[in-house]
Amino acid sequence: MNKLICVMMLAALVAAAQANVLVDPGFEAQPPGTVTVDNLNPGEWVSFNGNFAIVDASTGVVRSGSQSVMVGVKDMPNAAGDKYSNFRQLYAADPVPDAIENKTWTASAWIYYDAANGAATDTMMFGFRANDSWNTNVTEAMLTILGSDLISGQWNFVEASVEVPEANIDLSDPDYDNKIKRFANLMVVQNGWVGQSGVFYVDDASLTVVPEPATMVLLGLGGLMSLRRRRG
Repeated sequence: MNKLICVMMLAALVAAAQANVLVDPGFEAQPPGTVTVDNLNPGEWVSFNGNFAIVDASTGVVRSGSQSVMVGVKDMPNAAGDKYSNFRQLYAADPVPDAIENKTWTASAWIYYDAANGAATDTMMFGFRANDSWNTNVTEAMLTILGSDLISGQWNFVEASVEVPEANIDLSDPDYDNKIKRFANLMVVQNGWVGQSGVFYVDDASLTVVPEPATMVLLGLGGLMSLRRRRG
């Protein structure tokens, strides 16, 4: 019986470590229209850098529920003449780096693309990025996805993983209080150039985190010690 309890406890730890930490991963709670302009509030879908993404509830291009997010080329070039649309969700912005560091992060989502309404060179980027409030100590895993990489007219699963190491922060730095704030983001970007016109739909996003093996062992030992104390 005790062995069974231990196995169940460890299984629960693994399941908890791999839970989706995103809020509203299917975009069902988002009001139709442009995603909120960038802010630093954890748990909100936002368009970062002031660029747009559209919560679309009218086209029927959804994998589950009634809504997805559409990213497409907007007629708003940056200084280089390229065009972008993008969005993200911030997971953590707190002064506890341990909430992000020494863990493996995995970003995933389902993406829909219709080649009949775009070009094979239509490009989007998807993945995970960790950084501090000064955009230093950056760790990221971003996939570059071409329209030609996806099966047209179907939902395609994409995934990117990376381990975030401890940040190299100088404790004597006068900006230490700012730089110690760590951010974990699931990010979606469409890069647009001349000749690109297609759109990508994103649904059922996920951001999971798994502690490093040593941390998992300590969690497991903690559970076993608790069980032993109860037996005593």
